[in-house]
Amino acid sequence: MKVVVIGKGILGLSVAEFLSRSGSTQVQVLSSVTFASASSA
Repeated sequence: MKVVVIGKGILGLSVAEFLSRSGSTQVQVLSSVTFASASSA
């Protein structure tokens, strides 16, 4: 199972870290997309 986490900066990393610790699922963090969308908003 692959989990894609899209969060704002530190929040997204915290969620990704929590998911990686809770299970052996593969976690992918899209931080670059988040920063791009956050700056345009």
